[in-house]
Formats: sequence, structure tokens, C-alpha cells
Amino acid sequence: PEYQGFFFFPDAPGGPVIDPWVVARQVRITPPAPEIRTSPALGDHLVGMTAWYWVDRWQTQSRSVSAGGVTVTVQAVPATLTIDPGDGTGTFTCVNPPAYGSAASSTCTHVYEQSGNVTATATLTYNTSFTSNVGAGGPLGTIQPTATAQLTVSEAQAINT
Repeated sequence: PEYQGFFFFPDAPGGPVIDPWVVARQVRITPPAPEIRTSPALGDHLVGMTAWYWVDRWQTQSRSVSAGGVTVTVQAVPATLTIDPGDGTGTFTCVNPPAYGSAASSTCTHVYEQSGNVTATATLTYNTSFTSNVGAGGPLGTIQPTATAQLTVSEAQAINT
């Protein structure tokens, strides 16, 4: 974001000049790494069967800080979940993926075409912004915690007699 050049001048003469943007940039929010969940469970995937991905930690994080007469509240709002299924097919992104069982279907799915052990990676992107008691506010960028999970993809053979 571009620097706005907004300053708050306290009523007390000779008081410090407090820049809400500087205060907001000092706030540290560290969202937890996503916990990858799949259906079927991590060890029960089959070639050709749809795997549904989601994360349990899909909550807004916030923190408020005051300096002088300026109070800022920084929020980190989850926006997207990006999954690398670990099989070389590339990533896919899910917007506001539902928790398992809360929807009849999901776009946060993948079909494995080969058996083997894979490492899936989930990146949860949070958009951060701030508001203040002096009218200043705006976007601060993104935070992207990442986690991995080991998956076993098996192939089932059928015998027709």
C-alpha cells in the first residue's frame, strides 16, 4: 500500500505526533498454520477417487494496540486456501472452503491418478488491514502460513470372474 501521510495531532500542546500507519505496522498477528483435513482420511485415498480438502482453522484474527491517543485494530481475514496435492499436477485454490459436512459439494477437491506416498501442502492466505480511532485505516498486505501432510494413495484392483 502507498503511504498515506496521515498524522494525528493530540490535543495536548507539545505532545508526540502519532502516525496510525506506523502503529499498525508494529502489530504482529501470527495466525496458526492450517491443519490439513481430507476426506477420505489422510491414509485412505484411492486412485480415481475424489479427495476433499479443508482446514479447521478458518477464523479471523485481530489485535488492538494503543500508542498515545491512537488506537489501531489490525485484522487478518482468511481469504483463500491453496493446495498443492503433492502429485506434480500443480496447485488449486479454494475460496472460503466449507468445513467438512457443511456443504453437499466443494470445489476444494482433487483426484489422484497414480498410487504412492505424497506430501500435500496447504497455504492459507490472510488479507490484513487496520482501522483506527482517528479515521485512518487501510490494507497492510497478506500473511500466508503453510503446513504439510503425508498422504498415501492406493490403487484397488478388481478381479472379474
